[in-house]
Amino acid sequence: MSPITTTAILVSLTGSHNPANYNGLKIVLAGETLSGDSIQKLKERIDSNNLYDNLPGKLTENSMFTNEYIGYITEDIRIARSIKVVIDAGNGVAGEIAPILLRTLGCEVIELFCNIDEDFPNHHPNPSKPKNLVDLIAAVEEHQADVGLAFDGDGDRLGVIDSNGNIIWPDRQMMLFSKFILAKKPGAEVIYDVKCSRNLPAQIIRNGGTPTSEKTGTPYESKAGKDPILWEIGDLFLMTAGSALMTFTSAR
Repeated sequence: MSPITTTAILVSLTGSHNPANYNGLKIVLAGETLSGDSIQKLKERIDSNNLYDNLPGKLTENSMFTNEYIGYITEDIRIARSIKVVIDAGNGVAGEIAPILLRTLGCEVIELFCNIDEDFPNHHPNPSKPKNLVDLIAAVEEHQADVGLAFDGDGDRLGVIDSNGNIIWPDRQMMLFSKFILAKKPGAEVIYDVKCSRNLPAQIIRNGGTPTSEKTGTPYESKAGKDPILWEIGDLFLMTAGSALMTFTSAR
């Protein structure tokens, strides 16, 4: 939400797809996710009680985040025809917004496990593991859907099932998305993480892009893509092996 609300500091409370007894904070300052030495220095300050008190400021609650986020996406994206989509949120937070977003875009939506339940009673919300996609594959086939989408616990990882029940792994998604971007931005740098297959950089080169491999994880990829000129002119397409949809939307 930080780019939408022009907030300089973002703190996300998330345990992603870790078990329910885990939680954590993802902290973003000036567009950069704290990691490595920066996050360790913050821990040292907390441990030593070296904190600021009584700073001027206020706490504001914004109940319109969902509407603002959906509006931000629907202003840019149009779906040419109505499609049938099965969503498996794995009882994670994506179940709150993904069905609303896709219906707003004109899709017919079938929901699986879209109620939030921190115990994840149906399956673990990690779409990178095939065993967690079994229910989604069955639902796509049962409802003759065009596509199935699975999200992880905090909604930043995406699994995709085609109309025949096949898993489309993220590096294959990236081949499609990068081809689309490179047709508009020839020569753009494409950053991908080390989990992707060797076929991806070859495909990027064939489509006229510059492939760059980076460590897995948002902090590393964000730093690699920190050049403001690249961000400003849209010549950087950032992708992790588990978050195709989010980064594709950003790249547009």
